[in-house]
Amino acid sequence: IFDPIFIEKRLAELAALLENDEIWKNPAESAKLLKEQKKLQNDSKIFAELTSNINNLKELFNLSLEENDEQMLLQLIKEAEILAKECKKSEVECLFAGEADSNN
Repeated sequence: IFDPIFIEKRLAELAALLENDEIWKNPAESAKLLKEQKKLQNDSKIFAELTSNINNLKELFNLSLEENDEQMLLQLIKEAEILAKECKKSEVECLFAGEADSNN
C-alpha cells in the first residue's frame, strides 16, 4: 500500500507543478493538486511513523532476547499486536482514500 519511492517522486512533481504561476489561474486544478499533495504528505508521515515504531520494536525485541527478559518479551508481543492493528487501519484508510471516496 505504501510506496515511499513513488510518494517522494510524486511530491517532487507536485511541488514543481505548484511553483508554476499558471497553475494558480485554474482554481479547480490547483485545488486538486494541493489535495493530492496533502494526502501524499500525510501518507509519507504515517509510513515514517509506522516504520520507526517497527524498528523500535525490533531493537527492543533483540535487547530483551539478549537479556533473557521474558516480561519485556510479553509486553513487546502486546505492542506488536497494537502496531499490527495500526498498520492494518492505515492500509484500509489508504485503500478508501481515493477521490470518489470523499463522496460517501
